Amino acid sequence: VTRSVVARGDPPTTVDTIIESDIGNRVSEERDEELDILVAGCGGGGVRIVSELYRRGSESYRTAIIDTDLDQLNDGVADTRAVLGKHEFDGAGADGDVDAVREAVQSSGPVIERMVGDPDLVFVVAGLGGGTGTAVAPEVARMARDLDAVTVSLATLPFGTETRVVERAREGLSALDEESHTLA
Repeated sequence: VTRSVVARGDPPTTVDTIIESDIGNRVSEERDEELDILVAGCGGGGVRIVSELYRRGSESYRTAIIDTDLDQLNDGVADTRAVLGKHEFDGAGADGDVDAVREAVQSSGPVIERMVGDPDLVFVVAGLGGGTGTAVAPEVARMARDLDAVTVSLATLPFGTETRVVERAREGLSALDEESHTLA
């Protein structure tokens, strides 16, 4: 993978890409090479949670974050990062448009597949109710299951008073449940 860094504020100029962390990958000789664990954050909520896991540090798993919002992605840290729908969303996020994100996910399948790799165990982390996490998390879980990885998904839901996004979150939760071995 060629290392590249997207500077905050730069307009997106290329197609969807995997961006390795400018912090560097954490590699350890002690890591059990027979077990590949991926923690993948999808959308704004997933980016924030996985970035915190990365900051706390552990060499027993690798991290990846995926978002349509370039500013959130640049604020996040992980072993690998991916921007989805650069041209569709101009790096400004999906504004809750799940259908548009699903289309971007379909056109970015190879990018996501490359990020996921060939893991043994995948934790998919997402906040549901917005556009990106709701659309991307089920796809990451599906890819992991297709690779015979044990797939555990962790999702946060909006408060019941956020009626505008509750139905979208329920639909996303159902899709994520179908693609996961375990859902919390």
